[in-house]
Amino acid sequence: MTNQVAYQSTPNTTPVNTFAAQPIIASGFGTAPKIVGATPNAFAITIGTGGANNGVLTLPPAPNGWIAFANDLNTSTGVYILQTASSTTSITVTSYSNTSGSASPMSAGDVVLFNCIPY
Repeated sequence: MTNQVAYQSTPNTTPVNTFAAQPIIASGFGTAPKIVGATPNAFAITIGTGGANNGVLTLPPAPNGWIAFANDLNTSTGVYILQTASSTTSITVTSYSNTSGSASPMSAGDVVLFNCIPY
């Protein structure tokens, strides 16, 4: 397989090289979380010790911002994850209880899959 470069563009803007940089955990996701994946388009985070209600990721610059989708693979946790902030270089996600709808922590060891798209 050859190295390929994927570009996402919007009208009248410069294309975004979404393979230009790996996502970086800026804060949250517990103590010593681990990220696996080479691009912001698809990657996984293993939640660190202590768990966390939210996390912030740094991403390559996008023309207007990022749209993020995340799923906690550990269904026993009983949380769903929503994107709660976006900038041209970051996203914030927060986990909520499936039953009460209030903020609820992801558990240590949970694996969260991400898909991030620049717009």
